[in-house]
Amino acid sequence: MKMKPNELCYCKSGKKYKYCHMIRDNYKPDKRLDYNKKKYINEWQKDSDYFFEQGYYTWMANCLYEKINPEIVLDIGCGNGNGIIELLKNKNIKNIISIEENEFCIEFASKRIETEGISVKRIIRNTPAFYKEGSYINQYSEINDFELSKVNIIQGDILHDDIIKLYIKRQKFDAVICWLLGTHESTQVNLDYINTGIKDNRLV
Repeated sequence: MKMKPNELCYCKSGKKYKYCHMIRDNYKPDKRLDYNKKKYINEWQKDSDYFFEQGYYTWMANCLYEKINPEIVLDIGCGNGNGIIELLKNKNIKNIISIEENEFCIEFASKRIETEGISVKRIIRNTPAFYKEGSYINQYSEINDFELSKVNIIQGDILHDDIIKLYIKRQKFDAVICWLLGTHESTQVNLDYINTGIKDNRLV
């Protein structure tokens, strides 16, 4: 049954539907995915900036440096770039390879890191396939050989992207970082995560 704008949203946020999920629900699946990804980075940057200002990233980086002094680092989820910026305060770091599914996070983080005078290599490689009921699946392209920059952010899913898994296996890392990992709401309808079958007649 279609919800009315002034009804409480089905997500139990306590907000009226028109102030919560109504705008998103009116988008077609591809635009809804973009909407959720943009919404995630817009909301996450506020939390991340707070954690940055409170010194949480500094504390986490220092926990790493007390154990090892890494040169090559694998970063899972670039977020808005605050974690990478904190890592680079250690001058011993030569390269960071960050894996991030959300291309809007990649764009935001890259621009933020570049304002610090640090070069960033971005590799965008996902073309999602959408299905009639609104679900989708990520389709990742191959990763061609490239010369590493100081920071390299590669689009990929560390859990369900076999190409990125093979790429990582070929690299040697001194440390693996996973700061504060989150994701956008459309992950709920990503077929890799809900583990449903795919039928050809469901393609849009």
